[in-house]
Amino acid sequence: MTKKKYRNKFLLYETRDEHSLYLNINTTPLIDVLLVLIIMIIITMPIQLNKLDLNLSKGQGGSKIRENIVLINIKRDDTVFLNGKKIGKSRDEIRRSLETLYIDFPEAFLRLKVDPNTKYSSIVRILSETVRAGFKSVDLPSTNRESR
Repeated sequence: MTKKKYRNKFLLYETRDEHSLYLNINTTPLIDVLLVLIIMIIITMPIQLNKLDLNLSKGQGGSKIRENIVLINIKRDDTVFLNGKKIGKSRDEIRRSLETLYIDFPEAFLRLKVDPNTKYSSIVRILSETVRAGFKSVDLPSTNRESR
């Protein structure tokens, strides 16, 4: 039984005979999987940090009558109307008008009406501005499949 030791560039191999088992672990697939996981974490972190917290109601409060309902219309060119009055397109104009509305009516109920071809990003922008202004209730009307 011959026992030789020789050194390669990185590892120390020990051979006893020609039929012995090679008992080293290949770590390359493990490193590849870890790199993919790190890349996935890096991609999903901005989504987790920039999320918008929404509290969805469990059901309809049919007996509740809302006194202060404010209608927000969003047109397809990102123009925003507040109770029929044009606010504008810029984020600052929308923020200022929503903050003054919140100062006047802090318990107002906002109802969002959107044109069908409006971008999703403009709807999220309006929702985030209502949350920043301090409003707690925003109604997002939906259509039933039977009514289409």
